[in-house]
Amino acid sequence: MDEPPPSRHGPDSGNPEVCKNASVNVVKLGKKGQVSIPRSALRALGIEDEQMMTVEISDDGAIVLRPAGVYPLELYDDARIADFLAEDEMPADLEERMDARTASPQD
Repeated sequence: MDEPPPSRHGPDSGNPEVCKNASVNVVKLGKKGQVSIPRSALRALGIEDEQMMTVEISDDGAIVLRPAGVYPLELYDDARIADFLAEDEMPADLEERMDARTASPQD
């Protein structure tokens, strides 16, 4: 009679290849709902101090943390937009030279 394959989850899975690199840490949920992630886990994942993370809840109830890309956002007022537009204009002398070079030849 064939035995079913061992479960690939948990330290008692019976599969030494799956479990030999597994690391289990127990953490405590603080009064404010905060959890400290062990530094060894952060180092293993290449996560640095004060990195922004997203929090997802999976269908099976697992909490999934993923590094988040957060970039500064600058909002422009009308004066700043006017500055951009002024910088984008071609100087009059350059415009005259360009017009002279691109004008169709006269017969």
